[in-house]
Amino acid sequence: MPGHHWHDRDRIGRIFDAAVHDLLERALIDSGVAPNEDVCIRHVASFITLRLSNTDAAVARAWSDALARAIRNASRTESADIVRYRSRAQALTDLTVRVARRDRSRAWAWRQLQLWRCEPHVGDTLAAQEVLRVLAENPALALPSLSAAGTDAIRMLVTSAPFDSWEALCDAVLHILSAPGWTAPPALLAGGDLVAGGESIRDLHVAAIADHILSRSVIARAVQGGTSIPTGVQALPTLATLALAEVEPTLFRDSRAPAIVSRLTRRFTEISDKDIARRDQASSATSNPAEPETPVARNLAEDRGDADVDHVGTDYGGLLYLINIVGTIELPGVSAEMDLLAARPPRWVFHQLAMVLSGCDARDPAALAFAGLAPDCESPSETQSPITEAEASAGDALAARVVDHLLLLFAHADHAPSAGDLVSWLCERPAQIVADPGWIEVRFPLDAVDTAIRRRGLDLNPDFVRWLGVVMRFAYV
Repeated sequence: MPGHHWHDRDRIGRIFDAAVHDLLERALIDSGVAPNEDVCIRHVASFITLRLSNTDAAVARAWSDALARAIRNASRTESADIVRYRSRAQALTDLTVRVARRDRSRAWAWRQLQLWRCEPHVGDTLAAQEVLRVLAENPALALPSLSAAGTDAIRMLVTSAPFDSWEALCDAVLHILSAPGWTAPPALLAGGDLVAGGESIRDLHVAAIADHILSRSVIARAVQGGTSIPTGVQALPTLATLALAEVEPTLFRDSRAPAIVSRLTRRFTEISDKDIARRDQASSATSNPAEPETPVARNLAEDRGDADVDHVGTDYGGLLYLINIVGTIELPGVSAEMDLLAARPPRWVFHQLAMVLSGCDARDPAALAFAGLAPDCESPSETQSPITEAEASAGDALAARVVDHLLLLFAHADHAPSAGDLVSWLCERPAQIVADPGWIEVRFPLDAVDTAIRRRGLDLNPDFVRWLGVVMRFAYV
């Protein structure tokens, strides 16, 4: 500061406070940083010539704009002093992956987000406990973050963290899924039979769904048999419960859930080291399809900027407005009680429902999001046998419930359209789908705001969708 401006230092201090505390967030958004991003700053260099002859407001605005540009530019390069997370889910996955790699170089950033409490150089046991504590305090995003972190990270946590840390995480997840107090059958701990009464139709359905969980769960892949877990066999029902919640959270509404967890637990104890080696070798040959390659996982692998990922477009973004109706009419509970759909995983059911309602194809990002899946995930239709005529009829019945409620909402509209026209009008809206582990954001064009939709609450944020295990948000940009 030139000497002749020294007497302005108090004024400059006030201007700086206004630039940082009042104006910087808006300046960051204007520079391209999304409103829901977390930006962690340890150090940033910004150079600007301030014209103190201007008003305080003008100087503060120029200063905040310069800081925003510096932060934005620095975050696009490999900077150890600025970390951008597009969502809290990205931050949790980054924390989990890096701690498992014994890389705590971002502990300062996690502290700024009020996630991390330990010193950076604690041992593996304390670090694993801390990760599970952080995940338990963020239960809506805990299992997607674990799944995205991958088998190596989960194995480190399983072998390092004490059993009570896993129990605390399981309790937190079950609470957010509205299944508090749910426990696996006590017979598990005594080595009892898994499914009593022989191979009934119900038993076959349980076996089929358990096999589906084993094929899709990253937690299940990480469990290498009871002998590999320091806490012993007592941890296996907890891990099996988490594997079920990871893949099909809706099943906790199903009376078969204890039997599914029982079967998963026995399968965990039956997996030999030879089986694990053979399975891992087969997975490597196919790019490890059982581990979802999420945007944050790719960024970590390639060491790219955490927040810079692509958006995927759909012509059926309005389909996701119907998530609010699905919750209102308790459709997940209805579908869980339909015998015709008993052999199918719930995500498959909701994926089929999405296609029936909108007419979109199986790979459409909106249909995948309706089932709680990211655009780069495998379609449920690709992993299951073709739909039967009876199942299609059951799906039509579920769709009719949704349409009936939609018609009820629009019953007093000035020009109430027919059922088919109303569903098409609502669903066929262009949007961008942006997904992180456990987080799906649907971005509509700003000019797509519709007062008819707004008045009926269809574009309210669903937030945590219990039956899908994801947070869903709508935005107009």
